[in-house]
Amino acid sequence: MDITPSKVASAAARRGEELVAEIGRKSLLIRETFVDIAEALVEIEKKKLYAAMGYERFEELLEERGIMGRSQAYKLMAIARHIPRSDALSLGPEKAYAIVRYAKATAALDIAPQILQEGIVVKRRRRPVADLSVREIADLASVSRQNRRNATDDPERHEALAAASEAERNLRKRGIRGVAVTVRKKAGAWVATVTLPLAALDKV
Repeated sequence: MDITPSKVASAAARRGEELVAEIGRKSLLIRETFVDIAEALVEIEKKKLYAAMGYERFEELLEERGIMGRSQAYKLMAIARHIPRSDALSLGPEKAYAIVRYAKATAALDIAPQILQEGIVVKRRRRPVADLSVREIADLASVSRQNRRNATDDPERHEALAAASEAERNLRKRGIRGVAVTVRKKAGAWVATVTLPLAALDKV
């Protein structure tokens, strides 16, 4: 029986589709697994279950049981503590942790879910997290940390940044989403720029 090139191509295409589908299923399992591990680690540490198991410290359990390194464990736990499970599943471990680091760099870990919802301001334009790479988010976190260090050296800058953060929180409490308040020095005085959706103007 002759096998035509078209039949071979068709069989190869079907096999390719099967493998892609399998990869998709397995990828989802991998992501679910990392979140499950993160949540389990948090429970062990939070409830001090390691003590009931005969260990003085959580880190001692990690090391003696060969679970994972301390740094990796705390990265996963940070994700479980600050990123909603559904978001962590869709982001994956690297990007989820990048968001945690960015939130920490802005001195507001509690706003990690807000960042996921509203995006991040890049060059005065708010961009969805989905559009940013892990590297871009890490770079933005580095800039934020540097700004905080600079603010420590400059009391006026520190005060201006604190006022901007407070203004953002107050605006969010009023139901304004996607708002960002940035500050800069102009003609010897600190001025603020408020960026928000046009539809939210009537709430200001």
